[in-house]
Amino acid sequence: MAMEAKDDPKEKVNSYGSQTKINGSQTKINATLKNFSIYCRIVNHYMLQGFNPLLLLECYMFKITRKKFLFIFLSFLWMIVIFCFSARDADESTEDSYKVGLAVGRVVVPGFEKQSRESQLEFAARVDHPVRKCAHATEFAILGMLYLGVCYNKKKKMKKLVIKPLVWAVIYAATDEFHQLFVPGRSGQISDILLDGAGALSGILLVLALIMLIKKIKLGKEENVGL
Repeated sequence: MAMEAKDDPKEKVNSYGSQTKINGSQTKINATLKNFSIYCRIVNHYMLQGFNPLLLLECYMFKITRKKFLFIFLSFLWMIVIFCFSARDADESTEDSYKVGLAVGRVVVPGFEKQSRESQLEFAARVDHPVRKCAHATEFAILGMLYLGVCYNKKKKMKKLVIKPLVWAVIYAATDEFHQLFVPGRSGQISDILLDGAGALSGILLVLALIMLIKKIKLGKEENVGL
């Protein structure tokens, strides 16, 4: 009487494990191809709109939305603007701040245009320091707003929405001050980093306050419609 051959349990396990690995690999390949297809369609769209498709690589990698991609692009653009201002030497920077000081004088000082050139320059020199500090704070307030646009998510808590863009802004402020150490006549100061951070925080809080206000207004309108 012939003996029936029994299947080896170990062979079954190995066969099942191999098949599972194959199925898993196939699933990953299909997901990758699907994502790549989506990425190609996005690239095609932005090429037609005149955007640089290479910048969309980050959009593909992190699966970010178009709005976030826009804020990333604007953030890098504004960082370049800040870098360019910081790259100006002491004489050029002073000339820029004096121009702003003269513009302020025309607005806030009665009869400023009738004053002598020396008096006007004297006023510009007096307001030079506050003008520079306000410029620092304003630059980073805008950067903080843009960073918030990158990080913003309705599901995130308010604390996280503030901390992440603020940390990014402070880090960039530190690199900006370090950069100024190599610019003739300029210096890097810790007080300016703190000022830049305060500017970024004010910009972030301002945007969040506006978002909350808009939400309350919309909620109020919805409640009125429901009555």
